[in-house]
Amino acid sequence: MKQQEGHDPSKVEYDFESGSSEVLEYGTVRPGTYLCRVDEARPGFTREGHKRWGLKYVVHEGPDVGRIAAWDGLTFSPKAAGRTKQVLQALGLPHEGTVRIHAEDLLGRVAFVTVELGEYRNPTTGQVVRRNKVPYGGVAAAESGSGLVARGLGTHRGADENEGENEDEDEDEVGAETAEIPF
Repeated sequence: MKQQEGHDPSKVEYDFESGSSEVLEYGTVRPGTYLCRVDEARPGFTREGHKRWGLKYVVHEGPDVGRIAAWDGLTFSPKAAGRTKQVLQALGLPHEGTVRIHAEDLLGRVAFVTVELGEYRNPTTGQVVRRNKVPYGGVAAAESGSGLVARGLGTHRGADENEGENEDEDEDEVGAETAEIPF
């Protein structure tokens, strides 16, 4: 996009057509599995009115330490209960029967998080947006029993090694509002 002329911010000349075909890249780490911590948990609601927390996973150790791995959603609805339960369990939080938790209870929790590159077209601008996403079964407990540490794979696996792991990905409310999650 062209730098605007002049120093008066009250006057603008901007060509909206020139930027409409750009691809916006938000992937901060390459696809793979990382040991991550929950750095932020933003409470909100889905369009249907269910509580939903936006989770920011940050790489906890290794060469990409401190980089954002992905934003993910945790939705408290009957349709998304299976995945929500799985993520809470992986993070070492209560996940059976009736549970009472606060968004801040997730902060600092560590788990292995699988990151894939997702892409969608913004219906308003027409721009293609690429950002990292966490698949349905992409959060696993950070215990040596999880297999990653036991196999000596460290804290990151390449995308080829993850292929086919989460074949039963279910379309539910989780991630339905990905465009609204801050990056």
